[in-house]
Amino acid sequence: MVCWAHQINLVVSDFLGLRVYFLEAMGQALDVVKWFNNHGGALDLLQKEQRFTYEGKCFALLLPVVTRWTAYYLSITQLLKVWGAVVHCSSWSREALLVCAGPKADAKEKVESILSIHRSGVLDKPHQISSMLLEENHILTVVI
Repeated sequence: MVCWAHQINLVVSDFLGLRVYFLEAMGQALDVVKWFNNHGGALDLLQKEQRFTYEGKCFALLLPVVTRWTAYYLSITQLLKVWGAVVHCSSWSREALLVCAGPKADAKEKVESILSIHRSGVLDKPHQISSMLLEENHILTVVI
């Protein structure tokens, strides 16, 4: 007999696997979270932008644990909460973020791909954000 937690993980995995747009947006969202969390200078710039944008408040970017769907819910929620600051930071501090990436060409390419995510519109489209929020509610319902 399979345990309850494993069954829930299988159901959520099947549910999310049917939504290609969600998987694409989630992959890009996690790339943004990973990149900022792995680059202290860039994270500092983002935190300064958050303090300016959100009246002195600064929110953490959470990287989910693979086996915990609640962590994905929290990760999406946090990133959407600070998305405005991410976009502003990417626009206004572009050169500083490139410096934070380091001198290697592949690191520069990675930061360019991260900075282009908000310009690609995958996470900026209102229907995409609404869909992600709706998916969040579905995930939360399944998790609870």
